[in-house]
Amino acid sequence: MTYYNIHTHHLPSSEEVIAIYNLIVYPDGLRFPEGREKAVFSKEDSLHKKLYYSLGIHPWYIDPEHLEFQLSYFYESVSHPDVVAVGEAGLDRLAVLPLEIQEKVFISQATIAEEKNKPLLIHCVKAWAEILALHKRISPRMPWIIHGFRGNRMLAVQLLNRGFYFSISDRFNEEILHLDLCSRLFLETDNRKIEIQEVYKKMASSLHVDLETLGQHIRENVRNVFSI
Repeated sequence: MTYYNIHTHHLPSSEEVIAIYNLIVYPDGLRFPEGREKAVFSKEDSLHKKLYYSLGIHPWYIDPEHLEFQLSYFYESVSHPDVVAVGEAGLDRLAVLPLEIQEKVFISQATIAEEKNKPLLIHCVKAWAEILALHKRISPRMPWIIHGFRGNRMLAVQLLNRGFYFSISDRFNEEILHLDLCSRLFLETDNRKIEIQEVYKKMASSLHVDLETLGQHIRENVRNVFSI
């Protein structure tokens, strides 16, 4: 069985995993995965031949003094064929930078996601009303995916009604499992040093489905949204 990890900050340890490794555009450019500076977009390593990337400007790392460079670097890099998603982009009320600046950078990335026909991976902390309002305002063609979703049922319903997708790790609010999420669901490990196989097992158990059935749903969603 193939396992899909659609958002991770660690390289996969198994050949049965297809991963989307997150690259952040910092004020000084990209910081590549675990010392692989010259191989960031290479499939020369057979273990990582099924490695893809998401690329974005995370709200924690927006630097107003270097923002023009960050946006330019992002725009030049996001077209690479192994970059299958934009993000993490987002809004975070706990970040130092004012929300107004975060919102401008988010809109820029959402606009480029539309231009490049790539889905948008979203980091959201205590800014759900703003994210929902921006989705209504932009009315994107490309899917918007909330990564690491841990919200309650009411919030999940609001997002579902707007067409959002959900990427969930091993920590989630079981209230949402009563909703029909199968066609909008992805699984991830984010920055946690856990195996995606364990996330699959926990989700299958919580949904009361067998592992293969869950795997079929995730595989279909990945193919429909990321085309991999």
